[in-house]
Amino acid sequence: MKVLKAHPFFIIVFVLFVSLIFKGVVMADGASKILILPFNIYSEKDISFLKNGIWDMLSTRLANEDKIVILSRKTSEMALENLTEPINTDMAVSAGQKVFADYVLFGSLTVFGDAISTDARFIHIPTQSAAVAFNQSGRQHGDVILHISDFAAKINSDVFDTKVLPQPVAQKTESVEISRMNPEKLWEMEKNKGSIKIETATPSKLPAKKSATKEMAVATPPPPLPKPVSAESPGFWKSSSFKLKIKGVAVGDVDGDQNPEVVFISQKDVHIYRLAGRRLEKIDVIKGKRYSNLISVDLADINGNGRAEIFVSNYFTNNAQLSSFVLEWGTNGFETVSEREEWYFRVISEPGSGPVLLGQKQSRKDEFFSGPVHELSWINGKYVSTGTLMLPQKINLYEFSYGDALNDNRRLIMTYAKDDRIRILDDKGDEEWISIDRYGGGGVCLEFPFDRNAGAQENDRYYIPQRILVDDLDNDGKNEIVVVKNVDAAGQFFKRFRRYKTGHIETLQWKDIGLDVTFKTTDISGYISDYAVADIDNDGYKELIYAVVAKSGMLFPDDKSFLVAQDIPLGD
Repeated sequence: MKVLKAHPFFIIVFVLFVSLIFKGVVMADGASKILILPFNIYSEKDISFLKNGIWDMLSTRLANEDKIVILSRKTSEMALENLTEPINTDMAVSAGQKVFADYVLFGSLTVFGDAISTDARFIHIPTQSAAVAFNQSGRQHGDVILHISDFAAKINSDVFDTKVLPQPVAQKTESVEISRMNPEKLWEMEKNKGSIKIETATPSKLPAKKSATKEMAVATPPPPLPKPVSAESPGFWKSSSFKLKIKGVAVGDVDGDQNPEVVFISQKDVHIYRLAGRRLEKIDVIKGKRYSNLISVDLADINGNGRAEIFVSNYFTNNAQLSSFVLEWGTNGFETVSEREEWYFRVISEPGSGPVLLGQKQSRKDEFFSGPVHELSWINGKYVSTGTLMLPQKINLYEFSYGDALNDNRRLIMTYAKDDRIRILDDKGDEEWISIDRYGGGGVCLEFPFDRNAGAQENDRYYIPQRILVDDLDNDGKNEIVVVKNVDAAGQFFKRFRRYKTGHIETLQWKDIGLDVTFKTTDISGYISDYAVADIDNDGYKELIYAVVAKSGMLFPDDKSFLVAQDIPLGD
């Protein structure tokens, strides 16, 4: 039998052809192969030309011949065959598996007027978990450039432990094909009304999005309401009083309309409001069950659909068991997308990065917290652990925060000592600094039934600590630490009982050898139960929003609470 031999020339041509189609697949042995998919774009204008520009920016900023191989644009197109937009996590993973990628990157841009929001995910395909989740908003179109750069930098640092210097913006001429231009140039040409003519599409609602549990159309959000007006003094607003005890508060966009809502919890119920002029306007109240004891609330868009989920930690009073739940805006208003969760929930954020959802389990024995703190992600319709945090022993998810507290480019841990002094720890758990003053002072507690923990009375009640936030509040390039300072009437003499007489919030900044107070709110009668830092009025500046419990009935239901929104003074 005669064996046909291919001519060497044709072998060379074939190899070149395969390498062009699957660029990077056979390169850099041991390097991670990354598939970049086109971003979903939601806008009244046709700005689909940005897709290729974003692809170019990401491929340039992520390129690293030792650790990373970017699969070609043609490979991306081939991976998307038979898939339709918008691309979701399952589709992205499927596309990555098709071309044997290690990671897949996808995301979306949402444009409302001049504002723009960027959401993106960097998925590790073997585990189908989000190695990096990213969300940033900007007040002008050009901010997308910073978003893409920040996203790439976060991937480089968090996943590949690589720092890449910022890439210079290439100067392109007007003759360059529009679809291949860098977004910097495209936005600039649009702004200056250059040779690019952007046709305005007929205004229409965004396409239906998947909820956390099923395919559904999203209910039309309540119409945007006016910015809040100063009630008592410039930069200060106070709500009318509620005849209940506000136990936790969070601020975020829960209905996807790019306007923030205020969500707070009482003993059993979840309350959703929005500022309307000088008052709060109720959107909804989600009633709880008979034995509900809501202990914390946080907001974050963890499932990546453009609407922040409401994470509520719930600790039943009758059996001392966790039964947490998650709410989300859907077809019929707010719907329960996850319930009976055996997680304590907490969302933390670091400056320059998106929110991270944390979870911790409850012990089956007589302990309130058990095991490590987990990072949770939305995978296949569930909130599941994608890893654990390296924390000092006996620190639970409510007792710490991360951030560059000393402004020396280190990721440090802020926590409380047993006597409520602030401790700053390095990544090994060694103490860098401890405050002289006491801070914190929580009013929300967990409690075992009297007959469950006999003989250990000091350990059958636990007061959840106040949040510690680290952020650049005044946009001066340096971080501040935000802490509550509630003053116990008994000087914390009683471990199982606290009654606060006054409270305030301080912002602290590191100066040479310690933390100095840079801002302090007015002392209030009662105590501060929780707070948030957010741009609640969409003016481009962050405000301090906090809940005040002015009266708390011990024997009779005589609770009274209110909310305060206050400007944060800018630095000199």
